[in-house]
Amino acid sequence: MTAERESHSNGGAGAAPEPRVYFPAAEYARRLDGVRAALEARGLDGLICAIHWNQVYLTGLGVTPHHYKVVVVPREGEPVGVIRGLEVPGAERSSTVRRWVPWPDDGDPVYMSRNPAEATAMALEELGLAGKRVGIETGIARFINHMTVAQLESLKAAMPGTEFVDDGNIVMGLRVIKSAAEIACMRRAAVITEVGALEAVESTRPGRSQAEVYAAVAGKVSSYHECDNYELYLQSGSASGLIHVPSRGYENIIRPGDVVFMELGTTVGSYFNTRIRCIHVGEPSSEVRSLDSAIRRGLDRAIEAIRPGVTSGDVDAAYKAEIAEAGYGNRITQRLGYSMGLGWNEGEVLCLRPGDGAVLRPGMVFHVVPGLWSPELGFGLGYSENVLVTEDGCECIEAGILERKLYVK
Repeated sequence: MTAERESHSNGGAGAAPEPRVYFPAAEYARRLDGVRAALEARGLDGLICAIHWNQVYLTGLGVTPHHYKVVVVPREGEPVGVIRGLEVPGAERSSTVRRWVPWPDDGDPVYMSRNPAEATAMALEELGLAGKRVGIETGIARFINHMTVAQLESLKAAMPGTEFVDDGNIVMGLRVIKSAAEIACMRRAAVITEVGALEAVESTRPGRSQAEVYAAVAGKVSSYHECDNYELYLQSGSASGLIHVPSRGYENIIRPGDVVFMELGTTVGSYFNTRIRCIHVGEPSSEVRSLDSAIRRGLDRAIEAIRPGVTSGDVDAAYKAEIAEAGYGNRITQRLGYSMGLGWNEGEVLCLRPGDGAVLRPGMVFHVVPGLWSPELGFGLGYSENVLVTEDGCECIEAGILERKLYVK
């Protein structure tokens, strides 16, 4: 290991300005305390936090996820971060971490595995974690996880006496219960999302392209200074039956008889509020009306079922029973929803799905997403709501601007 690697900190002469993070220091301290308690319970001396959104959750880190970065949280003491040297100033400015160990772009053809591993080993040694038992985030692949197999093997080779074990999703387990501060962000984002969704309704008409409607919605949500990100899916006609297809992948011109599917999520403080609504151009057919009514009734039943103490499987079953009664039970089989907050989807930790035994608790927030997307039918229909589990039931996190209906233009 190269002990002479450059070192950065916020102390001393020429110290960087205080970090600009979204929440008060007490909110981040509470989150770190939760990690330390979990480390104690699991018999771990530290955690290598390698998942981008978990790093944001623990420290407010505002650096993009393009290059390797981890935050090492010891059971005692303050976290130390590891990041590409070029990005140290941004990490110092946008997080609560006061000490960052940089890794260099020094021409090494395999630097994406070796140099970050060396820097991570330095951080672990600095925190007194060499030879100890360290948890590492390896269990969730879909999220932006910076610890590849090659990097983990390089780290093990650099620290042969240290035991690395899967952490059991410590941080994701904390994230599923939202604090008052997190819920406040989602409430503010609800206003922006609903205003943006109504802009899609207003902008939809025959002869316009999907791109034109997309641009109108993007312009509307971007005009809110609090909105720090948005994601928008917009498909018309037969493309409305294709879920999660980038809007710009189709040059569709909106035509009479089209279903226009829209899923819009906006963030405040990086916390999402998301809605699915559909627009029909002209009078809907009886088939569209029947499916639309069944999906909305199913959503109503699901929301009625959400309360503390029930299981995620119970909520899914309430929805599926309504859908089966309407005659669509063999067509709609996907999960009903998932935990949401940072990074839109926390579904790998908690979902509303058949037979799932996870017990709902106050503070959980779900994106409840019933719908049917069918290339065979030639269209898709869906709705979604953001539902907060309260002490005695549930509440939709909404602004009251957007109706739960099929919009007809």
